[in-house]
Amino acid sequence: MKVVVAHPGLQYAHQLAWALDEAGWLAAFWSGVPVRDGSGRDTEFWGRLNSVLRSVPIPASRRRHYPAFPLARRAVSKLLPETKANHWNHRLDHAYDAFISPRLAARRPDVVVAYENSALRTFQAAKRLGAKCVLDAASVHYRMGREWSNGAIKQNPAWVDDQKEEEIRLADLILTCSDLAADTYRSAGVQNSKVVAVPLGTDLPTLVKRDNSASGFCSFVFAGSISRRKGVDLLLDVFQRFNGEGVTAKLTLIGGAVEQDLVQRSLRMDNVTYIPFLPQRRLFEAIAGHDCLVLPSRFDSFGMVVPEAMACGLPVIVSERVGAKCIVQQHPGSGWIVPCQPESLYECMRTRTRDAAYMRNAAAAARRAAADYSWPAYRERIRGVFRERLANLLSG
Repeated sequence: MKVVVAHPGLQYAHQLAWALDEAGWLAAFWSGVPVRDGSGRDTEFWGRLNSVLRSVPIPASRRRHYPAFPLARRAVSKLLPETKANHWNHRLDHAYDAFISPRLAARRPDVVVAYENSALRTFQAAKRLGAKCVLDAASVHYRMGREWSNGAIKQNPAWVDDQKEEEIRLADLILTCSDLAADTYRSAGVQNSKVVAVPLGTDLPTLVKRDNSASGFCSFVFAGSISRRKGVDLLLDVFQRFNGEGVTAKLTLIGGAVEQDLVQRSLRMDNVTYIPFLPQRRLFEAIAGHDCLVLPSRFDSFGMVVPEAMACGLPVIVSERVGAKCIVQQHPGSGWIVPCQPESLYECMRTRTRDAAYMRNAAAAARRAAADYSWPAYRERIRGVFRERLANLLSG
C-alpha cells in the first residue's frame, strides 16, 4: 500500500503520516507547515530555521513543505477584516488543493489522504489514477456545525459548503476524531460503512505536578481559542452570576484571542484572568495550578486539551458536544458531561465550587483516564484502520 498525505497546514496530519511511515506505507507527506527531521541532526533548512517546529522521524525524501500557504493565511488574517479574511483563507485552502493535485501522478499512490476544504481536486486527480480517497475530517459535519452554533458563529459561504459536500461524495472513507463527529456525518446521510471514528491523541505531560494546596477558591481553567464556538461566552455568563452571588471561584482563560470582545469582557470581570497563548510546557504548568478544566464548546470534534488536563491530574467539565466526552464516559469519576445550555453549565460548576476537595482528590482517576490518548496510541489506532478498512477497499 502506498499512501500520500496532503495538508495545507499541519494540525495532526504529521501524526497520521508518521503512523503510516512506521508501517512502511507512506509514499509522501506534503504539508504547508514544515516539520523537523526527527533524528535531531537538523540537517534540513526548516530545522535550522525554526527549532520549535514539530519533530517527526519521516525521512526528508518522503516530505515536501509549502509554507507560502500558511504564511499567506496568517497575513490575510492580520491585514483584512474578519469576513474578508475568512473568504481568502478558504480560497487559499482551495489553491493548495489545486497546487498539490497535479503532483500525485508522479507518486502513483494507492491511497490519498486529504483534509476537509482542501481535498476536492486532489480526490479528482486520485480517482483518475485509480487511487482510493480518504477524507480526514477535523470537525463535525458542516450542517450540524451550523445547527449547533445556533447563530452564535458566522457561517461559511455556500461555495465552501458545496466543496465540502463534493469531497464527502468522492471519499471512499471518512476519518473523524470521535464518535460524536462520526454521528454527525451519519445523521447527514453519509452511509455508515463510509465513516470511522479514530479518537485523537496528544502530547501527554508526564513531569508536571499538580498544585494540591487549598486556596479557599475553587479554580477553573479554560484553554483554547477565545471564541463563542468554544463556549467562552457561556463561561463568562456563569462567572457574572458567580460574582453577583459572591461565589468563591476563579476562572483563568488561556488562548489566542479569536474574538476580541470576549477578551475585553473578561478583562472587566472580577475573578477572571486572561492569559494569551502559552507554549506547551508552560500551558501544562498553568493548567496544573487549577482544580478543574472546563470546555463548554458548542461543537468540538475532539478537544485535545481534555486528555492534556486529565494527564495533569484535573477532572474536567465538558459539554455533550465535545468529542472527548468519550474519555469521561469510559472513566467514571474523571469528570462531568453537561448539556450545551447555560443553566446546565452553571449548575454543574456551582456544584463543583462546593466540593473543591473532591476535585483535588480526583487526580488519580483523571490521569488513568488520559492514558489511552497519547500520540503513540493514536498512531496504533490509525494503522489498525488502514490495515483493515483500506486493505478491504483495495482488494475489492
